[in-house]
Amino acid sequence: MRALTDDDREALAEARKALDEDFRGQALRSAAELLVGRGETYAVARREVAGAHVPEDLDDPGRRDEIARLVELAIDELLVGTVVQERLHPKHLRELYRPWRALDG
Repeated sequence: MRALTDDDREALAEARKALDEDFRGQALRSAAELLVGRGETYAVARREVAGAHVPEDLDDPGRRDEIARLVELAIDELLVGTVVQERLHPKHLRELYRPWRALDG
């Protein structure tokens, strides 16, 4: 996550924006319920990638803010899913990972 480029951030933001929020919400709620007692693990992981969502070289402030917001959501959702992955239903984990597939290949 710390190695994201601005191109990666743009691709990730577009992929995150295109998702079905209803199903994504279900996946995130399931993951969040399993996070009880693991908040410290999540907090440490989140600190490690703090700032990774912020584009470095975009001149348009509105676009920069939109990308940062969507990438931050994608990072947070994936971190929550990763922390609880051993107990999270695979379909929910796949949904939380989905926008990151935009960076594969």
